[in-house]
Order: sequence, then C-alpha cells, then structure tokens
Amino acid sequence: MRKYLLIFILTSFFQVSAQDLVTLHKKSGVSLPSLFDKSEFQNYEFKTFGITEIGLQKTSCFGRCPTFLLNIKMDGSVYYEGHNFVDKMGIYTGKIETYQLINILAYIDEIAFMDLQDVYTYGVTDHSSVYTMVKTNSKQKIINNYANTGPATLWALEQLMTQLLTEVEWDKE
Repeated sequence: MRKYLLIFILTSFFQVSAQDLVTLHKKSGVSLPSLFDKSEFQNYEFKTFGITEIGLQKTSCFGRCPTFLLNIKMDGSVYYEGHNFVDKMGIYTGKIETYQLINILAYIDEIAFMDLQDVYTYGVTDHSSVYTMVKTNSKQKIINNYANTGPATLWALEQLMTQLLTEVEWDKE
C-alpha cells in the first residue's frame, strides 16, 4: 500500500501540463532555439550545388562483376539498365525523393569531384571499370576508376550511388 501511495504522491507532485510549460517558458523570457521555428523551412530550396545529373556505369570483367548503368536527374527520375550479374536485368525507370539525393550531392561537392583525375588505372586486364559522371549546367565530368585504383572518396561515392538502387521504386520498361 505504501508503494502505491508513494507513486500517487510523486505523480501528483510532478504532474505539469503542456500549458503550464508554455506559461513557464513565456515567463522565463528565453527564446526557443531556431530548430523549433518552422518558418525557416517553408521556403527551403533543394541545394543541388549546380548539379543537374549524376550517373554510374559498371563494366564487365573476366569474372562475375555486376554490369549496369544508372542515371539520376535532379527531379528524382532514375534510369537503369541491368546487363550482367545483377538482380534487375533489363531497362527500368523509377523515381526517388529529393531527400535521398541531398547527402550524395553534398558529398560530390565536398570531395571536389570536378577536380579529381579523369582516369585511375592499374596495369592489369581482368578488372572492371566504374565510370562516375557528374553533369552541371556548364560542364560534364566522367571519371574512369579501373580496378578501384582511385581515391577512397571516389569509391565511397560509387557505393552511395549504388545504394540508391535499393531505394528506388522501379517500373520495368
């Protein structure tokens, strides 16, 4: 019985309504952090860093390398061609939400993709190439990363773009 009486007293003592919290806040004179101010999100513009299109193409090798072409436009439209050793064979189109592109576009800008070398290669002949493409209003850059010899930042971008394949709602053409 004492246990229940103690619980009742504690809950009664600490019971504060939402209106009480608002009143206490107003009396304190402290302003709310900006993250509670939704007005700054009403006119939020999707930041593309000038990028209009991104793409990825993986070529074949002397083994079971997945080969496909992926193209994504900033309106969220996605084009895919699966050729060998992939789950989706053939041509597919789909759509992704812009929030799914935000981090990839920021990463492209952060690694200064347009300043990377055009070709990364190694003196062997049995590996695949990964072509990564970024197009802006004024130029296009395609990087050939043969045998994953490019920098880790390029490999990470390739992985981020490949991951998008699982997030698209596909329509078979």
